[in-house]
Amino acid sequence: MAKGGFRPGAGRPHGAKDSRPRKGTPIQSENETLKRMLALGMEAKTILYQEFIDRVKKGDKLSIVEKKMMEGLGSSLVEELDANRAKAEPENLGADEFLKGVWNNPAVDISLRIRAAEVVFRSTTDTKGKKEIKEDRAKNAGQGKFSSGRAPLTMVK
Repeated sequence: MAKGGFRPGAGRPHGAKDSRPRKGTPIQSENETLKRMLALGMEAKTILYQEFIDRVKKGDKLSIVEKKMMEGLGSSLVEELDANRAKAEPENLGADEFLKGVWNNPAVDISLRIRAAEVVFRSTTDTKGKKEIKEDRAKNAGQGKFSSGRAPLTMVK
């Protein structure tokens, strides 16, 4: 009678690769297709979403995978549209982004564009770099409780 269980050295050699890719479970393949579809550009997403809507209008039934894909496409399209709207509104832009937009807009008067460019350049020169920030922190760390002590008294003989 043979006993079952673990056999040392059984299986393929360590480091050997498969001759062809292994088949994944259906759930993994569905997730992979969903990820690939969501990674597409906005135009492709809208076309696919419209195709699903047209099929539903005709009376065709969608599979579970297609329903999940449609939900994912719809939510990603809504997120992208909201993000694009937020970028387009000047109230949501920072001062630098707004001024850069004015500076690059050919419809704005040239004198305003020049003034916007001056303000943007002036604000960028006042900022400190990594090295300056590091030096300031080092100076501040060496003060107060951690400052160096006074020199010892010297006695003259």
